[in-house]
Amino acid sequence: ALNNQKLTLQSSFRTKGASEWIPFHNIPQLLWTVGSDSKGGKKKEEVSVVCLQMLQDMCALFPAMDGEGRPKLPSPLIRRSLLAEECLCHVVQLLLAGYPRVVDEAMALLAEILQCVDSICQRRLYK
Repeated sequence: ALNNQKLTLQSSFRTKGASEWIPFHNIPQLLWTVGSDSKGGKKKEEVSVVCLQMLQDMCALFPAMDGEGRPKLPSPLIRRSLLAEECLCHVVQLLLAGYPRVVDEAMALLAEILQCVDSICQRRLYK
């Protein structure tokens, strides 16, 4: 397939160390990356917006405050995970994406995960 410079959903790939070939359509990460900006695929901006909205929906499922407006301690796992150094830097980087919709969604996600953040987490933001 690559010799003909044609890539189809049936094209097979093998990852380093794997013994079996896997069809392209069974590798979601590759499908989203290669399929973006192509005929029938989603543009990178659209993929980013969908992913950010999914993260916002997960945060909404696990609110930072209880029914009486008090912060939940410990904070829900999804919020703690997004505030971790390895994730937070990527969310902040999306603010510089240059796509207005992506920036809006990243800002909304950031506002959502910063609800009821304790002082220790706030200090990490300024590192």
